[in-house]
This record gives sequence, C-alpha cells and structure tokens, in this order.
Amino acid sequence: MQQVINAVYEDGVFKPVGKFKAPHRKHLKLIISEPTHNLQSVKPLSGIVDLAKFCPDTDVSVNHDLYLYGENPL
Repeated sequence: MQQVINAVYEDGVFKPVGKFKAPHRKHLKLIISEPTHNLQSVKPLSGIVDLAKFCPDTDVSVNHDLYLYGENPL
C-alpha cells in the first residue's frame, strides 16, 4: 500500500506532520520530494471561491441535502 505522508526533518529524524500509524520498528521506504507549496499557507477553499459566480442555479446551498441525498429536511 502506498501513502503520502507529509513530514518535517528535525534533529536527524523525519517527523510526520499529523497522525501516522505503523508497527514499531517497521521498515519503510521513504521517497523524498519537496512540496510544490508551503503547507502552512494553503487555503483549501481558495480554489473554489467564485467557482459558480455566473451559474444560473443559485439555490445550491439552500437545496444542499436534496442534491446530495435526494431529500429535503425542510
């Protein structure tokens, strides 16, 4: 199984950023690459802001449950 784990290298040790579980003394293969962006400055929703700015359907948030689950709680 392949996973991507963000890590920081400090004092000669790779320290995962966030939770990571593996058996004690498990041998793993690390492939090192630098991120293309600063993880501290990432704003996850910045890419979708104004995505539907000119969309004629303006009721998306009002009918959120209807579109996702096929039912309207109101």
